[in-house]
Amino acid sequence: MGSYYHTDDGKIKEELLDKKAEEVAKKIFIGGRRDTESTRTQIRKFYNEVKYYEKKIRKSSDEDSTFKEIFPLMKMLKAKVAYTLGRTEVKISQAFYDEFVRPCIDRIEDREDFYAFVRYFEAVIGYGYYYSKGKKEENLK
Repeated sequence: MGSYYHTDDGKIKEELLDKKAEEVAKKIFIGGRRDTESTRTQIRKFYNEVKYYEKKIRKSSDEDSTFKEIFPLMKMLKAKVAYTLGRTEVKISQAFYDEFVRPCIDRIEDREDFYAFVRYFEAVIGYGYYYSKGKKEENLK
């Protein structure tokens, strides 16, 4: 079953929730940042949308069918982030789209990948809040 999100035995890849999430968060919240408060707010808005989809799928009596219905909306998240980047009054990191949203959504192949993506997104948010508050990289180790 090995995929971007899972090991061959079907478990979520540990590095996605740890090293990879921290690396991506640094790029989003430190590298080339605009306004970290706006970036946090905007990213949280997208995270909330992803969590809404997760909740809807998990509450369904047929999770696979509901996932298939919702998946096109998940794909549209790329367009929503691109639109937000194009608006000059909204401050969001280009890395959020380039390094996270676009490649991660493109790698979702099934419902289990989606659930792993949600956990990965949660880890990125956690590290992002840390780095957006001006914390230094060496303090986290």
